Amino acid sequence: MANDKELDQALAELKANMKEAKVSMQVFQNRERFSTISGVLKPIFQVAGIILKLALGKRESEELTYMKEQFQTVRNQLDVISDQIKQVLWEIEKSTINNQYFPIEENLKNQFRKYMDIINAAPEFRESEKREFLTHFDVTKGDQNLHTLYDAVMGHSAIFGKPILETAMLYDQRNRRLMEELCSRLKELFCIGLIAMIGHAALTGTDVEALKKEWNEKITKVESRMKSMIDQCTKEFAEQAEIDVEGLIKNKGERDNKGCATYIIEALTGKYDWVKWSVRVYDPVSGFDNHCVIGPNRFHFFRLNGVNVVVSYAIDPKSPLNEAQIRQLMEGKDSWNDAKEVATFVHNNLPSGYVVHTVRRYKDLWVHKNFPNSCHFWETYSGVTLCVHST
Repeated sequence: MANDKELDQALAELKANMKEAKVSMQVFQNRERFSTISGVLKPIFQVAGIILKLALGKRESEELTYMKEQFQTVRNQLDVISDQIKQVLWEIEKSTINNQYFPIEENLKNQFRKYMDIINAAPEFRESEKREFLTHFDVTKGDQNLHTLYDAVMGHSAIFGKPILETAMLYDQRNRRLMEELCSRLKELFCIGLIAMIGHAALTGTDVEALKKEWNEKITKVESRMKSMIDQCTKEFAEQAEIDVEGLIKNKGERDNKGCATYIIEALTGKYDWVKWSVRVYDPVSGFDNHCVIGPNRFHFFRLNGVNVVVSYAIDPKSPLNEAQIRQLMEGKDSWNDAKEVATFVHNNLPSGYVVHTVRRYKDLWVHKNFPNSCHFWETYSGVTLCVHST
């Protein structure tokens, strides 16, 4: 057991770490930030050995109580899992030889649980809990679980058919929010695994500082890998959305045009919630005199499964759109029914960066959008319906 001088030094180290630890825990509560920000885990796991020393030395403090609570918060977060992430994890499990992902996850959770048993035990029982932890850590493959998880993320593992983030990317079809949630979960697993490993090293006399250095470098690589996968989902959202919408149209069932527009917008806003979408669905007409769309940030499917669908989008639409200017352009042209002429005229008289879509009347046209009204113009004239929005 540590002497008073060693305990004083350990408490001083813990106090010195508190500011960084509190910042890390604030980030930890925000999954989107936690999944992409580097350096969050270090202030949490690097004091794992110090905390055991203080607990076994029966040295209580406000800082020790705080870190015990934060460690438990990290662990509890792993119990919060969406059905979608469960499906992704099952897909990862199937990609391994002999279904080895979930055993790794359970070993890491149980090693951490045994670590927490030490610091949560009454002072007179902490030594026996320490012995139980040391035995359990070895029985559950020690630090091999962490190394295997690291190799699986980085693509170095023969156990996993392919890097697990790539497996998830293919399965969830570049879903940014699911990728963020998965990366957060994996970082939480790394965190509890590192806490247990550093704690074990401190108890067995292993070089704790060397382990910290090794794993700080590894976690930096893991975080870089995760960020690149999330960035890929973000950058390629339009390409994936087009694939998604094609599938939705093909599987729209008996939905009419209005129902189809609702079906598509709900899917898009659910998966790509940082994007503004405008979805127009109408009868499968052809010919530029009947319909015409001009401008960036759009894709379309014409005469697919009995409908025409035009989807356009913006991440940060310019606001507000000059509605008065558009109305002035259409003044006196209410009966103008050539869709291409109207679209070209309006587009040529607006600043760059606008989507203009016209559809001749009586084509059962429906729109659903999540654009702010100030950025999205929609008006039906006697000849055409005109849609304009900023990008």
